[in-house]
Amino acid sequence: MIKNRKVPSAIVAENDIIALGIMESAERHGYRVPDDISIIGIDDIEFGALPKINLTTVAQQNLKSVRRHAAYFLI
Repeated sequence: MIKNRKVPSAIVAENDIIALGIMESAERHGYRVPDDISIIGIDDIEFGALPKINLTTVAQQNLKSVRRHAAYFLI
């Protein structure tokens, strides 16, 4: 992501680790999460609940349900 370019209002990452990397990159480029961009992970790892991180995440119950939820959030 490059400052002054149009960025999406939200990103749904394939898993929480990728979401954390996106958060890091966004913040390094001056974006405020979640004020400027929302980032959602899928895994519900415990590390994502730390106060400094506070990642929004979806617990994986089954793959079909996760895909349905991701599609709903994107629409």
